[in-house]
Amino acid sequence: RSVSGVLAGCACFVLLVNASPAFARAVSDVPVLGGLARVVTVTEYHIDERERLIDVRLPALELPGDTDLEQRINLAIQTRIDQVLQEAEDRARAIRDAYVATGGDPEEFRPVGVNIDYDVKYLTSQYVSLHISHYETSFTAYQTDYYYTVDLDGEQLLTLKDWFGDDYQQIVADSIRTSISQWSQEQQQQLFPNLDL
Repeated sequence: RSVSGVLAGCACFVLLVNASPAFARAVSDVPVLGGLARVVTVTEYHIDERERLIDVRLPALELPGDTDLEQRINLAIQTRIDQVLQEAEDRARAIRDAYVATGGDPEEFRPVGVNIDYDVKYLTSQYVSLHISHYETSFTAYQTDYYYTVDLDGEQLLTLKDWFGDDYQQIVADSIRTSISQWSQEQQQQLFPNLDL
């Protein structure tokens, strides 16, 4: 029971830290909790216009005593998402223009939807791993995922090559093949037939 209580408390804490910037700032000054309270929502907005519907919630790292690493990671995330949003807005305009140019009624145009959100995959005193998702809908829908894993001790953004060495592509491909081989026949049929793993 006590373990379940601790796990529930930890889950609530992580949820509050990531859902409430004010809570995250408040606990960041608490010595025991300060090291854990490193990911906060810094940007959150909604745009509802004729050609686009955009929902954005973006994270940033708050690292006490290491502003250089904090700035590098936050700049990398912000630059990537700024580019994603600009490309999405350009696509939304182009889709609407093409729709109207081919005789479509501007009043009937369905806006392009863009949703950018994040979740914390792993959080310790040494590593922080973030997942940022970009989901876009127009006549079709697709999702792109971005992952950032930071080694706080080594002060660097980690890549698969850093984890697995020069052979990382083969190691990852072998792991995927092994996982797929354990899927049911029905699950495997959902894969593209020409998928080369």
